[in-house]
Amino acid sequence: MVLKLDIDFFINWFGLTILKYPILLYLPFLNSEHFQLPLQVYYDLILYSALLRAFLLLNSWFKCTYSTSEWSPLSEIDDLNVLVTGGSNGLGKALIETILTELGEKKKVNIINIDISNYSGNDERVHTYLCDLTIPSMLNKIIDTIYENVLIGGTKQFHLIINNAGMRSKFKKFEAFTEKEIRDLMQINSITPVTIIQRLSPLRNCKQIDSKHKQCYIVNIASSLGILAASKVSIYAASKAALISFHNSLKFEILADPTNKRNIKTLLVIAGQLNTEMFSGFTPPRQFFAPIVDVKDLSRKIINKCNIGEFCQLNEPFYANFAYLLMSLPLVIQWIARKLSGMDNCLPDE
Repeated sequence: MVLKLDIDFFINWFGLTILKYPILLYLPFLNSEHFQLPLQVYYDLILYSALLRAFLLLNSWFKCTYSTSEWSPLSEIDDLNVLVTGGSNGLGKALIETILTELGEKKKVNIINIDISNYSGNDERVHTYLCDLTIPSMLNKIIDTIYENVLIGGTKQFHLIINNAGMRSKFKKFEAFTEKEIRDLMQINSITPVTIIQRLSPLRNCKQIDSKHKQCYIVNIASSLGILAASKVSIYAASKAALISFHNSLKFEILADPTNKRNIKTLLVIAGQLNTEMFSGFTPPRQFFAPIVDVKDLSRKIINKCNIGEFCQLNEPFYANFAYLLMSLPLVIQWIARKLSGMDNCLPDE
């Protein structure tokens, strides 16, 4: 394992620790004759850490238990049905491999992969349905087949749905996009996840499902570009922004519905650049501050949250936590930050 010394490493190992327990900064000076703090300061720091810890525990309880106390970890479901789109390569393949190793070692797991190419792994628990997701009629036929053959007309269900499939166009200015490129990008990145959730999740047919585990965990893989919107990726950014808005609205619809909030949880993944072929072909700038995300590490974090049923949002790498904040700042500050990051000048013309 290669140790990456980037900003995420220092924040995770040092920054967050000091934020939670600032008293650690003063412990080396407890017996110092030249540097002494009033005793009250130590008490205040301890109180701060205790209150912060209590808040974090409350937040964790809210995300995992508030909507339902009957949620079963995916690892405890004997006949686990999983749907992944775009699972043949990249992050999707890493997710399938993580599911097989983390959730499928001691029980039956059935993974349905919808993609334009076959899954390259050799595991009989993975079944690929070949589909060009830019063609709505083909997607609807595949969904009909899955609904009848896998979900048995709605009497069974998927316990985990991961909308991972995505595509980007060539890096170019907005005026160079064709109408077909725009439609294809919106179809795969925005409309396909909506269609999958609407037709294959238990949102509509929860009552007719013949299972003691009527729960379903829905994951939508978005992008920090859906918020920060770099130049030369305008349509890709718009498609991911649409997915983010859809997910957030759906999340609060679920929380407002007494039945659905007991059975359905969601995870939105806001990811930076991944080490996949989709965004290859150029060297990203400022990798210390905006490190490339390893898909194996990200897949483990995603599946861990799926397993425990955490109602949340996962932002990777660390800067993705502040994407909305940057876009809410005055324009001159945004311009300076973007100039320093190089995000609007790093993409080549393709």
